[in-house]
This record gives sequence, structure tokens and C-alpha cells, in this order.
Amino acid sequence: MPLDCSSDAAEISPMMSVTRLTDATISCIVAPARSTCCDPAPTLVTESSIRPLISLAACALRCASERTSPATTAKPLPCSPARAASTAAFSARMLVWKAIPSMTDTISEILRELAEMPCIVLTTSATAEPPRSATSEALAAS
Repeated sequence: MPLDCSSDAAEISPMMSVTRLTDATISCIVAPARSTCCDPAPTLVTESSIRPLISLAACALRCASERTSPATTAKPLPCSPARAASTAAFSARMLVWKAIPSMTDTISEILRELAEMPCIVLTTSATAEPPRSATSEALAAS
């Protein structure tokens, strides 16, 4: 039993210095990580402008679903199932036509936000991988 403990201690000992080096490098990571925990200011502006558009589209979708459901039931409200289906299709087409401006605005906002992505990538890339000094020390110790 003591022999097992001493062999474990012999393996752990070289790793202690690597652990201490890793602790020292963690503080370098903490600052970039803090800046990645919040949405960038331009993102907040984009989301606040897109949210009402999405809510409007969701409301219109619910209304369209209510209009199209009679066309798919066994006894549609209009006399002819074909008429019910064509009425529902026409209503859905009009819904899409009316939604095009809000979709265009949403896509424009998303494209503007894509321009912010390189800044976000630069901030997060420093936190995405372990510090190089700790990695090389760990490889040397193992």
C-alpha cells in the first residue's frame, strides 16, 4: 500500500508545477471571457428592432392557421372542399405578400449584425483554447 502511494505521488509531483502555471494563465483568460458574457451593444439594437417584426409575423401566422384549418377538416365551412382549399391558399399567399417588407427588414438587420461577427470571434478566440504555455507544459509533463 505505501508503495502504491509513493508511485502515485511520483506521478503527481511533476503535474503540480504545470497546475500552478495553469492557475497563473487563467487570469489572462478571465478578462476576455467577461466581455463575451454579454451581447454586444449593436446586437441588442438589432434584436430590439427585429423582435416586433417577428411578433407581427407570428400573429399573422396564427391568424392564417385559423383561416386554413377549415380547408383541412372533413366538413369545411364553404360548400366545396376545393373552394375552401383555394380560399385558404389565397389567404396564405396574401399573408406572405404582406409579410415581405418585414422579412426584408429582418434580413437587413441580420446582415448588419453579421458585420459584427469578426469582433465577436476575436474576443472569443482567446478563450476557446487553453493557454499555449500551459498546453506545452502539460505535454512535457505527460
